[in-house]
Amino acid sequence: MSTTIQRAGTIAIAAAAGFVATVYAAFPAVLAVAARLRPRPVRGGGRLPTSISVVIAAHNEAEAIGAKLDDVAAQWVGGRTSIQTIISSDGSEDDTVSIAESHSSHPTVLDLPRGGKAAAMNAAIARAEGEVVIFTDANSRIGPEAFERLLAPFGDPDVGGVAGDQRYDSRRSGTADSEGMYWSYERSLKRWESAVGNVVSATGTLHAVRRELVDEIPGDVTDDFYLSTGVISRGHRLVFAADAVAWEMPNDRAGAEYRRRVRIITRGLTAVRRRRDLLDPRRHGSYAAVLFVHKVARRLVFAPMLVMLAGSWAARRRPLIRLGLVGQIGFYAVALVGIVAPRHALGRQRVVALPAHFCMANAAAAHAVVNIFRSKHYVTWTPERS
Repeated sequence: MSTTIQRAGTIAIAAAAGFVATVYAAFPAVLAVAARLRPRPVRGGGRLPTSISVVIAAHNEAEAIGAKLDDVAAQWVGGRTSIQTIISSDGSEDDTVSIAESHSSHPTVLDLPRGGKAAAMNAAIARAEGEVVIFTDANSRIGPEAFERLLAPFGDPDVGGVAGDQRYDSRRSGTADSEGMYWSYERSLKRWESAVGNVVSATGTLHAVRRELVDEIPGDVTDDFYLSTGVISRGHRLVFAADAVAWEMPNDRAGAEYRRRVRIITRGLTAVRRRRDLLDPRRHGSYAAVLFVHKVARRLVFAPMLVMLAGSWAARRRPLIRLGLVGQIGFYAVALVGIVAPRHALGRQRVVALPAHFCMANAAAAHAVVNIFRSKHYVTWTPERS
C-alpha cells in the first residue's frame, strides 16, 4: 500500500510540475520562437487618426487628477490631431471634480453618482467623439510622447487597438520591486504575442481602441480586457506599443495589494467567460491557445502547486522527493517573510520578494476562482493606494 501511495504521489508531482512548466516556461518559449520565425509586422504608412478622445474614470482621485491632466495637456500628437479629454467621476467624495473642472485644459467633467467603474466609463464613452479612444488610469503618469507612440500603429488599417506598456516605480519595497519584475516578464510575453498576431489584452494604465470598435462594458468585468479583446472578436488586430509607457506606483501594503488582486482576477475571469468565443481555435486560431494559457491556465496554477505539495508528502520516503518537499516548504517560508515584511531590508531582496509575489498572486487567483463558483462579482471600485 505504501508503495502504491508513493508511486501515485510521484505521478502527481510529475503531472503538476509539467503543468506549471508549460505555463511559465514552455508557453513563452513557443511564443518567442514563433515571433522570430513567423512575425506579423505592423504595416505603416496609412492614415493616422486626426481626433482622439481620452477617457479617465476616477473615484476619489484628488491627489492624482491634476497631475494626470497636466500629462494629457502636454501630449504631442501632431498639429492636425485634436484631443477631447473626458473625466468621469464615479461618485467621488473628495475634490476630484472641482480640481478637474478648474484645470486649464478645460476637460469635459462628468460628476456621476456612485455606480461602478464600468458605468462611469460607459458614460464617458457615450460622449467620446474622436476616431480613437484612449483609456488611461487617473493615477498613472505618462510622458509627452506617450499618445504619439500609442497612435502610430493605427497607420495599419488592420490594427483596431493598441496596448501601451505599464511600468512601476520599484524603489520602496519588495512588493513594489517584485511587481516590476513581474511586469518585465509580462512585457516580453506581450512583445512576442504582438509579433505573432495579437497581444492577449491591454492594461488599463494606457491603451487605445478605434471608436467604432468600443463596446459597452458590463459592470462585473475588467474594463481593459473587455474593451481590448472586443477588437479581436471583430477581426482586427490588437498590438503592443512597448515605447508608449505609463508609470504607476505599486501598492506596498500586502493586505491592500491582495484585495486588489482578488478583485481584478475575479473580474478578469468573468470577462473571459463573457468573451469565451475567443477561446475557439476554429475562429481565432493560435490566439485562442494564447488566451487560454495566459488568462485561464495561469490562474489555475495554485492547484498543481497544492498537488505537488501533497504528492511530495505522500512520497516523502523517496530521497529525491523528500528533498523536493524540503525545498517547497523553504520556498513558502521565504515567501511568507516577503509578504509579512515587504519594506524590511530582507523583504526587499529579490530572492525573498519574488516568492512572495508568486505566492500572493496564486493565493489571490485561488480566492478569485472560489468567487467565480460562488457567483460573487465586484461592480463598485475603491482604488487601493499606498
